[in-house]
Amino acid sequence: MRHLFLSILLLAAFASAAQTDSTATHGKFHPYEKKSFLFTLGVGFADQYRTELRLPADFKNDQVTGFAPIFARLEYGLTKHISIAFTAMYDNFYDNYDQLFYGNGETFKRFYTDDVRIFGGTVAGYYHLDKYIQVRNMDIFAGGGLSLNNIRHSSAPQTDSMSTIVFSHSLNLYLKVGMRYFLSAKTAVYADLGYEKQSILNIGLSYRFYKRSKIAALLPASK
Repeated sequence: MRHLFLSILLLAAFASAAQTDSTATHGKFHPYEKKSFLFTLGVGFADQYRTELRLPADFKNDQVTGFAPIFARLEYGLTKHISIAFTAMYDNFYDNYDQLFYGNGETFKRFYTDDVRIFGGTVAGYYHLDKYIQVRNMDIFAGGGLSLNNIRHSSAPQTDSMSTIVFSHSLNLYLKVGMRYFLSAKTAVYADLGYEKQSILNIGLSYRFYKRSKIAALLPASK
């Protein structure tokens, strides 16, 4: 699933780069532009909810299976160097574990599968460093904000040797540095790295669009 998603992103990036772009043809563009919108779709790696699973003493971890987190982000260029963004992220994985029992002079195991589903929302602000780091077609930025994650366990282990459905919430600090490399005026490949519990590393594809007034300003005046 993860490899399929990455393949789709790469194909979309190359297809977008091959298209004729009206803003690139008729007007100059910059990697970061005020009053533009950026939509990013991507996949996350290094999910701490998976790697930091803890079970009561009577239970033992077996294997964690499932998919990589996916995210969608809408970002708006608020000022010359500052943008704001909302990110929605979904994660689903299966925590397979077992419990050791003793009875009638024998030892046996009982196996469980906990279907873990996480839906998260992040609000963040980004400072774009094009004033200090000038690389052609590249937008380098640093951001900070807060993430609220809603977590559902279908069969969470309990200290009384039982498992049950559990709902919880997690509020986390969001701190990231990242970059976009624009393949055209509208399309860019995306990556960020930092602390955000649902994924430490994200990669994806961004698409830029404008308000109608901005599009009109980019096009040549009619004669």
